[in-house]
Amino acid sequence: MITEVAASLGNRTDLTNARYISWLNWSIRRLVSMVLRKRIDIKYFHALERNLNFQTAVWDGQMNAAPATDDGFWLDLMHVSATVDYYSDWVIEITGYVGTAPDGLVGQVRIIPSSLASGWCSISEDWAVTPDANTEYNLYRRVYPIGVAPLGSENPYTSFWAIQRLEKITNGGELTHKPWLDIVGNDYASIGDPGAFARRGNSIIFDITPNSTAWYRMWYYRYPAALSETALSLYSDIPEIWHEAIVLGAVYRGHRALMEPDRSVEARAAWYDELANTTDEIELESMHAENRIQMRFT
Repeated sequence: MITEVAASLGNRTDLTNARYISWLNWSIRRLVSMVLRKRIDIKYFHALERNLNFQTAVWDGQMNAAPATDDGFWLDLMHVSATVDYYSDWVIEITGYVGTAPDGLVGQVRIIPSSLASGWCSISEDWAVTPDANTEYNLYRRVYPIGVAPLGSENPYTSFWAIQRLEKITNGGELTHKPWLDIVGNDYASIGDPGAFARRGNSIIFDITPNSTAWYRMWYYRYPAALSETALSLYSDIPEIWHEAIVLGAVYRGHRALMEPDRSVEARAAWYDELANTTDEIELESMHAENRIQMRFT
């Protein structure tokens, strides 16, 4: 591919392989974006399909002997994280008491806006009944960052592209993928069994905070692997039918970067024509395949 791009740009001596590779990677990204946006039959992009399983977090503990206050509490030592704000946006529920619980203590639910490496957590609203060292609790998580355990399979900025489906493994039930604005207004202190989710940046968020341990499977698309001078064969992630379009896209990007407006316009037109022709070819093939299946079963 580098040879083709270089030849189309006139084999200039002031251009390096690194620049050709950067333009090819740009073209590949644009191609995948178009394919997903137009929902072209994804069977041509199996190399970009992935799935991962993760479990919702439900951690139980008993409060540290250090006294809680009206506006916060101390985690038990097992759950202390050295990462500041590790528990930001988590939810705590008071679930029990060693001995006879004070009236109104058990059942309180609070959001954790921030946490310290010492184990201290602030809460969104003062306790109605302040807990002590005999207080038992559960911690729940509503926001799950991509690229961080338990969703640690892909780096969201270099490889993770888009969520295809999220389902609960135990019963196969699919969660509704909603726009972010339909999710964000829900109260984090609402706990239960999620029925929907949204993606926001590098995180997914449930419509309500899961308060039970359950396994979920997320199907998603990743970015194609980036080309480099030591890995020029990685464009095999993209089906061969699209390779000509990748080259033409890189040529267009090259003319644009070199500030050659006339050639850029011509290259852009050739690139768009190739994308349109390839798309039409794939759609026709899909239609013929559907017709063959219908004829076989009628």
